[in-house]
Amino acid sequence: NVELKDVCTTCHSPSGTAEAKQMFDNHLAPGKNPSIDYVDCGMCHEVHNPGGPNTHLSFNNVTGLTQLNKSFLRANVDKYVSSSVPPAYLHTDQPLREEGNPNGDPAQLAVTPDRAVEGGTDAVGPSSDTQARGYCQVCHTLTNNHTNNPSTSGSDQSHDGESNTSGLGTETNCGTCHQHINSFTGIGGSASCVSCHASEQGDLPRPIITTQFDRLSSHITGGSAVAAQEDCMVCHDQTGHPGDQIVGLRDLDDGVTTFEQLTAGASTTDPAEAEQFEGHCLSCHDDGVASSLPAFTGDTTGQTDTSPFNGSAAPPIIDVVAWGSAAHNRSTAPIVSCVGGCHGSGHGSEQNKLLSPAGGPTASSSDFCYTCHDGTLPPAADIQAQFSSATNYTATGNEGATVDQRHDLTAVRCADCHSPHVNTVTEPVADPDTNLPLATYSRANSYTEDGHNFGYDAGGNLDPTNPEGSAGGVTEPDYIQFCLTCHDGTAPPGVTMTSLTNIATTYSGKQHGAGEGGTGSKSGKGNLKVPWTTASDYAAGNDPTNAYAAMNCITCHGPHGSDNIFNLRSSINVAGVQMQVGGEPGSEFETFSGTTYTLPVNGTSQARFEWGAWCTFCHNMSAHAGVDETTSCNTGHTHGGNNF
Repeated sequence: NVELKDVCTTCHSPSGTAEAKQMFDNHLAPGKNPSIDYVDCGMCHEVHNPGGPNTHLSFNNVTGLTQLNKSFLRANVDKYVSSSVPPAYLHTDQPLREEGNPNGDPAQLAVTPDRAVEGGTDAVGPSSDTQARGYCQVCHTLTNNHTNNPSTSGSDQSHDGESNTSGLGTETNCGTCHQHINSFTGIGGSASCVSCHASEQGDLPRPIITTQFDRLSSHITGGSAVAAQEDCMVCHDQTGHPGDQIVGLRDLDDGVTTFEQLTAGASTTDPAEAEQFEGHCLSCHDDGVASSLPAFTGDTTGQTDTSPFNGSAAPPIIDVVAWGSAAHNRSTAPIVSCVGGCHGSGHGSEQNKLLSPAGGPTASSSDFCYTCHDGTLPPAADIQAQFSSATNYTATGNEGATVDQRHDLTAVRCADCHSPHVNTVTEPVADPDTNLPLATYSRANSYTEDGHNFGYDAGGNLDPTNPEGSAGGVTEPDYIQFCLTCHDGTAPPGVTMTSLTNIATTYSGKQHGAGEGGTGSKSGKGNLKVPWTTASDYAAGNDPTNAYAAMNCITCHGPHGSDNIFNLRSSINVAGVQMQVGGEPGSEFETFSGTTYTLPVNGTSQARFEWGAWCTFCHNMSAHAGVDETTSCNTGHTHGGNNF
């Protein structure tokens, strides 16, 4: 029991008489309930009566010799375990020693016939159901695995060399895998995890694991060449392994809590199975520290709390609070979580950052996102179709620069705009400079990055998210902040952009932005349609008395692509109102109608587009008599132009 173990540790301690053997724990019994179901020190060891009868002297049915057991192991195990089978012997064992053990011994495996498994032929004749072949089999008489009884109904006999499914060779000694240091649950030395999982595990759905660390991204730096037992033990709980085929992962902060898959033998990348491991992943990634490991002391080669795997970097930090409400955190169908969701394997992946799919050729970041965002997996939006609609995304504008219809995904990645661990349904993008959530748009906001400093409201301006003629306002992220992080003359970290107008400079002082413009005012614009103005003012030809604060970029621009140049929307929604093109009877635009409009090329020149009708989404155009749909408004109204 626990009390007896505590007594033993008084000598088996750094300053005790038996300091050479400090690492040990009680044998975990099959019931896995250590409070009432245990095999403690006294069931195997007798330290008080070394010269007494039948206490340590035992017969070895392999060598035919009668000798003293090592390590005070009792021969009369049946004193406490009535079903034990004699003889109980362990005469010539070589104990397992791991590098760094207290007495400084070199690493040494436990290899001895005294810890042999079932089957085989004894020196004195065939083994039988009534004999034990080594110390472990004294009690392992009724177990399905590693029993002394080859004829036991249902016996797996998995390690005996006769029906071997272990991948370890012919006969395997118990001590190779089962050690005192982890309750005999099978953690073993360097042979147990690495040697077993360097090959497929028989008829079990367990592939070769070691080579998975050789992929493009991996938890273990250096791959299978350096993968060691202690690396595996960082994550994997061994309780019940390998018998129950339940993959269990540990909490890296407390070292005790375990997270287990639902179904024995099922694929751990199945979303329902993998969802169970989220707490394990976050135990490292919530703060970048595995608190159950030794604290970092400057050694960059070993395992520490900030370098969980030998020589690894600190785990990237994920904001747990933000992840709790993130759109990618779904516990209902379709389930999206860590492994089995966006990440294909905890071992390694041919994609960056352990992303799915783990095997196969490396895919582009956009193709990875399209796996879900292609219209086949509700509620994910069909982003692939939005990008694919832009067929002419390198047209040349008046100034000779390209005027893309969508962002070039070879230069800009989805993750440059979106933070999957942070973004929610209502906040779908993050600040590319900080990777933090965006503030909600407000006319009281300002832009202060990369040397810029201007407010959205020049003073007393109207709120463009709550126009005068709308029934109610809308709430949306501050896309001015979002877009200008790239379009302010300085690209965010890791983003490569070329031929970009410094929109922040023009936005701070031009119409549609935060300023009044070089001529005229932001009122009297020809005239504005409802809901930018009231129905009565529109009928009277009056614009709002006050100017509007800086407009949110997404009112006019669709970020994922458009049939129009500059990502301009072919359909515009203002505060919940679907806008229509066209003008009043008698105007040049009276024949236009509908809620969609694609800017056609004016003649054969890619440099000119027919903006006139597109602008009528919001403007009646009465201030520009004589213009029609062929008018190229962008000769004067651009981000870099005088009137924008």
